[in-house]
Amino acid sequence: MKDFDKAIKYNFNKPLNETDISKLQQKLNEIKGIDSFEISNEWICIEYLPFKFSKESIQETLNNMGYPVKIEKKKKKGLIARFIDKLAKSNRETFGSQILDCCDLKKNN
Repeated sequence: MKDFDKAIKYNFNKPLNETDISKLQQKLNEIKGIDSFEISNEWICIEYLPFKFSKESIQETLNNMGYPVKIEKKKKKGLIARFIDKLAKSNRETFGSQILDCCDLKKNN
């Protein structure tokens, strides 16, 4: 079932102490459909089955347990980063993943 898992990262509204983390771990282990999770004192990353849960329902569950969270926002890539990604993709399509060698390029032409 791990092939179908989705992962989501939430930030806690306030940092957790060790006792809170262990209590939350116990509660999450009891929920079927949550395959794995990683907890720090500031965030939690959960792998879940998307046909059983949505990211909003997991957020609501955590809030109801007494651990208010918010979804971590992904930062948008800038213009230069998007250009470099497109250039890298084009180079992989043209040259493959091998190391470029000027002698090999001359043989192909």
